[in-house]
Amino acid sequence: MQQNNDLNFEPQDVNIVNPKQARKAVIATGIGNAMEWFDFGLYAYLAVILSQLFFSGVDNSGLQLVLTFGTFAAAFLVRPIGGVFFGRIGD
Repeated sequence: MQQNNDLNFEPQDVNIVNPKQARKAVIATGIGNAMEWFDFGLYAYLAVILSQLFFSGVDNSGLQLVLTFGTFAAAFLVRPIGGVFFGRIGD
């Protein structure tokens, strides 16, 4: 049995309905992704300060930091649920 694994595509083989709309979608997706990761990065960078501000009632500074990163982890756990919900709205 011989398989043909020829994956060479020519530009005319790819059909894009509207190149301007496809470019706009790629740029918007990139901007949204960059904003999301900037938000997560900023939160992680400021975790020590945020732990003191939001969990000041806890005496142990290590526990404050664990609670802050627990909140950070919750965002990653809830993100797929939000994607399912808001994905349906977006579609």
